[in-house]
Amino acid sequence: SLRYVLDSSDEENIVFLAHLGDLTQNGLPNEFAAVGGVFGLLDRKRAAYSVLAGNHDVGSSTTDQRGDTPYLDTFGPKRLAGSPTYRGASPDGYNSYHVFRAGGRDWMVLALDWRLSDHGFTWAESVLAAHPALPVILTTHEIAGADDNGVASLSAYGQTLWDRLINTHDQIFLTLNGHYWPSGATTLTNKAGNDVHVHITNYQNRYYGGAAMIRTYTFDLDRDSIDVATFSPWI
Repeated sequence: SLRYVLDSSDEENIVFLAHLGDLTQNGLPNEFAAVGGVFGLLDRKRAAYSVLAGNHDVGSSTTDQRGDTPYLDTFGPKRLAGSPTYRGASPDGYNSYHVFRAGGRDWMVLALDWRLSDHGFTWAESVLAAHPALPVILTTHEIAGADDNGVASLSAYGQTLWDRLINTHDQIFLTLNGHYWPSGATTLTNKAGNDVHVHITNYQNRYYGGAAMIRTYTFDLDRDSIDVATFSPWI
């Protein structure tokens, strides 16, 4: 997948990549050594990307105040600082934000940990307050799950994210998460009366464990649209 993106980045005008967590199965140092080496393909090309921790990366019961982990050693702020779109991280290192340009304007990706602490919510709110003019894509490992028809609904933790952050910050127009399958989507209405698109991107139960599937979001502001496509470059 990463090689396809790098080979196609100029032709397809790919400007940013977002990972949604569960880089590993067990969060072990040897697993992160392997996946860190793969992401070195992006680092060497100075490609713009974000990563965040899923439950398999850090354990399911801890918040972003968990301290040092193999995940943080491999994908902490020191590494992210090499990305041209990286703008900063929370003091614990598990949350970050990025600004990229597409469709003739700037956009923010707010990449949040699998489980935010009170400190994490405070940090995220401060980032949004400091950039009031930027539309925001919020990425995290868990927000919503979907039924067999692909209709998504908020999980218990997703409801917490909605109540404490998304609903009251009108900048956030799109959320992307993994964790649950099948993939799906729904549209919610925030406190300001505007749409928030909630998308689940997870293909682990598909052919060959997802067959390296990629989802693309193509920004076309002349048409006032963002086109979404999913495909496997391997197949």
